[in-house]
Amino acid sequence: MCAFFSTLPKSLHWKTQRNACMSIFWSHGFIFGVWATLIPILRDQLQILPGLLGMVLLSLTVGGLIAMRLAGWLIKNFSLTRVLGLSGLFGCFMLMALLLVHNSVQLAIVLFFIGCGMGLLDQLMNAQSLVIERRSGRKIVSSFHGMWSLGTLMGSGVGAFILHFSTVQVEIIFSALLAGGLIYFSSHYLLNPSPLPVEAISPKATELELTLQQSASSAALSLGSSSSESTFHSEGSSVLTTGRMDYCSLVLVALMMALAFAVEGSLLDWAGLYLKEFYHLSNSAAGLGFTSFALVMLIGRLSGDKVRSYFPDFTVLRLALLGVVILGIGLISSSVTFTILCFALTGLAICNAAPILFALAGRIGESHGIHGEVHSIGWAASLAYAGLAGIPPLLGLVGQYFTMAGIFIVVMVFCLLIFIGTFLLPSSYNSR
Repeated sequence: MCAFFSTLPKSLHWKTQRNACMSIFWSHGFIFGVWATLIPILRDQLQILPGLLGMVLLSLTVGGLIAMRLAGWLIKNFSLTRVLGLSGLFGCFMLMALLLVHNSVQLAIVLFFIGCGMGLLDQLMNAQSLVIERRSGRKIVSSFHGMWSLGTLMGSGVGAFILHFSTVQVEIIFSALLAGGLIYFSSHYLLNPSPLPVEAISPKATELELTLQQSASSAALSLGSSSSESTFHSEGSSVLTTGRMDYCSLVLVALMMALAFAVEGSLLDWAGLYLKEFYHLSNSAAGLGFTSFALVMLIGRLSGDKVRSYFPDFTVLRLALLGVVILGIGLISSSVTFTILCFALTGLAICNAAPILFALAGRIGESHGIHGEVHSIGWAASLAYAGLAGIPPLLGLVGQYFTMAGIFIVVMVFCLLIFIGTFLLPSSYNSR
């Protein structure tokens, strides 16, 4: 692979890898978008109560977190492109196994293995985006997350379209083949864990990017593994042990990241069910709740770098307070159109929270060198995944023992906590 890239024009090298990584972000989001349209159908087919459904969905998170712990060992023994490509293929293959489930236990088992594939893919693609941004010398992390939002939007839209004109079997098979094939193909254009050839580096790369080529790529690819922890400890650059302020700030940022992703995951898992229960919409129409949310998230993230050039990061994060107000209005509304609009505007309130919090995590670790920066981002990313796939299923208990509206009241609290968290972080991290 290195030999292939060395034959490309220098100015295209990092762009080729960026486009490949964006394709993988898009595919990952596409699967999550399709999944949003499948949740109401599986609930009805299997007759699962909201509380039990939440526990079943939790198996998705468990699978992802277990796979993340194995990432270091897998990459040590196999190439990056093989692990990343096969993890995506495996997750998409298991998506097709949903066609074979007949009860909640079988669903939990299938979701566990989907979580293994998608969780490992999530970790590797986020590590890749960091390394590629360093190589480019530009701010492009928001665009990666924008592609993920585009994927979720298109996934939910395509899923609803197929459900309207065809069957759920067609939706699952088409989505799995499309996303799995794109992930596997794109994985061959990403960074290898071995040191990179100097001639392949962008001419605009600074000395920091040159250092990153030789050290950070391998470090980024072992995030979350026990081997990575020993590496950072041996080099004396562990973020979590060299200073209390670093530790406290990193934990706070990670928790805020978990809450931000929990808001997004809650809209993914429960918006359709809420619209179906309160407004008696069809399966395809109920998907409009998350689709509208994902559309606004996409617009906000694609313009995120521009917004951050005008306003400090903490100011943009404090827009989460709007999520409290907007969701509250949507819950008391009697109009389905207005409720869907409120779901959409919630995306505007938190669309740039994830990219900013990733940047803050890197800022906390950068005083410990590039290893510390990469490690802190990877550590926070693990909690982000737990927030996206772990917290929303637990909210199913709220829906079962109270009301579906209670789920979104909890989401409002999450937005409020993100707002409060910005006042607890040291002002030195609030750069423009």
